[in-house]
Amino acid sequence: MPLPLVPLIIGGVSAISAAVGVKKGIDAKSDYDLAKWNNEKAKETVDKANKMIEEKRTATQLKLEEYGQEKLNALSGSITDFFNNMERVTDIEGNNEIGYEDLKYFNPSTPAFADLKKVSLEATSMLAGGVAALGSGALLAFGTYNVVMGGLGGLLVTATTGTSLAALSGAAATNATLAWLGGGAIGIGFGVTGGTAVLGGLVAGPALLVGGGIAAKKADEAYWKSKENQDKADTYMKEARSISDTLTLISSAASQMKRLLKEMSAVMDRYNSSMADIMNVKGTSFKQFTGDEKETFYKGMRVAKTLKDVLEAPILKEDGAYNKEITQIHSLLIGKLPELK
Repeated sequence: MPLPLVPLIIGGVSAISAAVGVKKGIDAKSDYDLAKWNNEKAKETVDKANKMIEEKRTATQLKLEEYGQEKLNALSGSITDFFNNMERVTDIEGNNEIGYEDLKYFNPSTPAFADLKKVSLEATSMLAGGVAALGSGALLAFGTYNVVMGGLGGLLVTATTGTSLAALSGAAATNATLAWLGGGAIGIGFGVTGGTAVLGGLVAGPALLVGGGIAAKKADEAYWKSKENQDKADTYMKEARSISDTLTLISSAASQMKRLLKEMSAVMDRYNSSMADIMNVKGTSFKQFTGDEKETFYKGMRVAKTLKDVLEAPILKEDGAYNKEITQIHSLLIGKLPELK
């Protein structure tokens, strides 16, 4: 007897529907699995970017602090000794002889000379309390900015008097990059986003999309959200690499300027010794010196002026951006070394 047609059709439709349902379930699971994998990879990328930036930030902070320490060493050592010699010698004003005309901008009667002397005295006062008393914030700011012409906005005063470094004024107080590099050592209210934004992006960490329901229609949405996560994470990594590259430039500049300052200070030490020897034998009147002895004093002043140029060269601009001109400044100043020796 022939089977009824309608039940067969109904049964077939039910079987097809069941098969479609199973397929949708499989597809949904596959989409969720892919979404989960994409999200995990996105998070790994973000974590890797954050780790890279933090390691670079810490290394750069250390290099700037080391440079700041070298500046303090030069100011309280070689440069202070230079001024001690210059306070002994007499009759030197107005003796800018032929070949030394440039010293009209830097001799005992010029403001530039007085500015450097003032900072050397303050640095000596700061170090009298011990480096530990300064804190890493002061050293970081010293390594970053012009320490002669007021670029630190009163750092010397606040550090010497014990006032909180959070009270910094001027460029140092408004520089989000400096605060970020300090990792909290300079608490001036900008946090991570301010400094990293100036250095190349990374305004905030990407808001990764997570979650999703169990329905098949949500599985597709979860998958595309995970793809969006990957795009966000890739962009974040790109910005992190840009910041990392800039931090490398800052760190390298600090190391190069530190070596230059140290070498210049060694040259200054030799002239300090020679100037002291001359005065111990010939007296302190510049007029009584021979031509070679006068040249020793003139060259000593040139070295001091060059040291001042090093101390005035900022690694960061006032807005926190890397000062690209620092490489040319370094090349120019290191080119002067042979003639100064």
